[in-house]
Amino acid sequence: MYNHPIYHWPPKSQWVSKPSVRKTWAQFGAYVHFPYCRNICDFCGYETRLISKSASLEFGSCATRQIRQHAEADDFTKSNLDAVFFGGGTASLMPLSGFASIVTALLALSPGVAHPEITLECEPGTIDREKLRDMKALGVNRVSVCAQALDDKLLGAIGRKHTNAQSMRLIEDCLAVGIENIHLDLMYGLPGQTTSLWEDTLVRAAGLPITHASAYKLYIFKYGALHRNNVIPRPESESEGATTILEDMYNLAHSVFADSRLCQYSLTEFARAGYRSKYIMGCFDGSDLLPIGPSAFGRANREIWDNSPYVHMYGTPDSALHDRALVLSPGEAFKRDLILGLWLLRASVGRLANRYEVTASCELLETLEQMKRDDLIAMENGEVILEQRHRFAAGVVMGRLADLELSEWIAGDATRGNIAERPNATWVFAGAAPTSDLAAVLRMARRDPEFFFGLDQDTTAALAVLERELGPDELDDLRQAILGTGEPSSSGLAQAWRTIRSEHVREPRTRQGDSSESRVFDAG
Repeated sequence: MYNHPIYHWPPKSQWVSKPSVRKTWAQFGAYVHFPYCRNICDFCGYETRLISKSASLEFGSCATRQIRQHAEADDFTKSNLDAVFFGGGTASLMPLSGFASIVTALLALSPGVAHPEITLECEPGTIDREKLRDMKALGVNRVSVCAQALDDKLLGAIGRKHTNAQSMRLIEDCLAVGIENIHLDLMYGLPGQTTSLWEDTLVRAAGLPITHASAYKLYIFKYGALHRNNVIPRPESESEGATTILEDMYNLAHSVFADSRLCQYSLTEFARAGYRSKYIMGCFDGSDLLPIGPSAFGRANREIWDNSPYVHMYGTPDSALHDRALVLSPGEAFKRDLILGLWLLRASVGRLANRYEVTASCELLETLEQMKRDDLIAMENGEVILEQRHRFAAGVVMGRLADLELSEWIAGDATRGNIAERPNATWVFAGAAPTSDLAAVLRMARRDPEFFFGLDQDTTAALAVLERELGPDELDDLRQAILGTGEPSSSGLAQAWRTIRSEHVREPRTRQGDSSESRVFDAG
């Protein structure tokens, strides 16, 4: 079974406070989440919605307002903005006027910084050469080509609307307008994808004029279309043989790319010399990150938080009420940064302990030594290192470290600020605790109109399918929340469902895959 690496620790169910009013920013990056797409893809882990012309036009002013609110409330007097990532969603569908406004507001936070890394995530077929030229003039110097595959049949199998020819054209257009820093996004484990097809993809990709690439496993989210239609099993249902094949695919990416001088520097990222992404590095090395847009994650010093996932509430006075945050104790920050630092293949126990002025415990060091004996990690001069043979199983290492209680991480009094002492947010406004299957139901209902309308309009039939996954009490709570009958055991569930419903009925229902509106933005 494949164990996915950990993206966040502590679990978001334990982020129970509100973000602080004032933060101090020094070296930092920014993530701008444009939440609209012409098609909802199952494998995407981000909050996305079908594109709406009016909402897309509104996004620029809402995001700019959020940046200016930070400028007024926070301290940027010594700030240095080194990277901006426009993601989503499909950031290439963003209207030029909104994009220009956001970039101007972000650069104003650090007026002494001339040229931060500015990445634009692009779905092939959604942006033309003219708009790319305009984006470059506004500061874009790095483009992420979200190809996923270089085979049209494989693209169709995962619901992508673009073609390989459009991916190649996007790379050509980037070079034509003078954007040479080009990232190519690739996935393995796709339905119908053999090891030989994957190797062919890697060889072709390595020969392209790109500076950076990613190779990551297709992840099947619970209750998404690929899961509902039994297209491909979730990780817990994988056979041992299937996992072995996936590991071979993972290792193949390393070897093929290494031969072309695309060197691996994270669990999924490869770069030519001098082209490691500042934004990617900052996501996992404990750096600060300014979050702009719905569901975007942020960090400032030891405070972590994310914005509300409800897209239709973004920019309204109510949206600020639904952020969730956590101020980490020094011990918790040490634990988080060591676990997530392994995304970058190595993390220094001593350096991180010194950063937060804590002492690593004997229990932690013995756990690391045992994992070394089990050949899950390597250790050198106090650094935990994931050699090539360890990387596919990085999720196992992260999981073992996450399972260690904080008292087993640091010597001395580890209880102050321990998350174990904080109440568990079983029902936060954004949904159920991540450990509950109901959390997955609510997440997919927010994102997937087909899943939502099935539950909302044919509740009995939809819940009958979920009986295989949910317990009787959860099913009863969900039924009451959807139908508005009685009161579920938590009023938070009923409130969450009402808000999810408002996400889908705010504007006329859009047919999945209808790109008539998205074409409006092709030329800006």
